[in-house]
Amino acid sequence: MERDIPVRTFKGHRMEVAGLSVHPKDPFTVFATGSFDRSACLWDVRTGRCMKRLDQHESDVNAVRFLPTGDALGTTTNDGVVHLIDLRADQEIKSYTKPNIICGASALDFSKSGRVLFAAYDDHSIRAWDAVKGTQLFVLISHQGRISHIELSPDGTALGSSSWDGTTRVWA
Repeated sequence: MERDIPVRTFKGHRMEVAGLSVHPKDPFTVFATGSFDRSACLWDVRTGRCMKRLDQHESDVNAVRFLPTGDALGTTTNDGVVHLIDLRADQEIKSYTKPNIICGASALDFSKSGRVLFAAYDDHSIRAWDAVKGTQLFVLISHQGRISHIELSPDGTALGSSSWDGTTRVWA
C-alpha cells in the first residue's frame, strides 16, 4: 500500500457490514460482503458498485466466504442457518441446519475441494458439513465463548479458530 487513505469506499448496505471475502479466482476485481441488513453483496472493485445483491436471508448475515472455485458463496446468519448460493444461477444450492441448532452461525470456511463446509456457531461449536449432501459430518467443541473466525490452512491439514474467550485453537 502506498497511501494511508482509502482509495475507494463501497456503500450499498443499509446496516453494519459484518463479513468480507475476496474472490479466489478474481481477487483484484470482485469481493463479497455480508451485512446485518440481511443481505450479501458482490462488488465490482473497478466501479465501486454492488453488482449483485443476495437478499434471500431471513436474519443478519455474519460472515461470507467464496467456494474455492468462486462459483458459489457461503453465508452464515444469526438464525443459525448456513447458506450456499450458486452465483451463476442466482439461487440457493443448499442450506445447512438442524432442529437442535438454536443459535447464530458466526463464521465459515471451505475445504480446498469445497466438499466440506466448516461453520462456527454461537454455542461455541464448529460443525463440519458435507457440502453436497447437506449432512453433518462431525462437531468440534472446545471454546468457552462465541467463535469469531475460522480458517483452514492453505494445505487443508489444519483448521484455526479464534474466540471471544481469548483463545485461538488449531485443529489438525
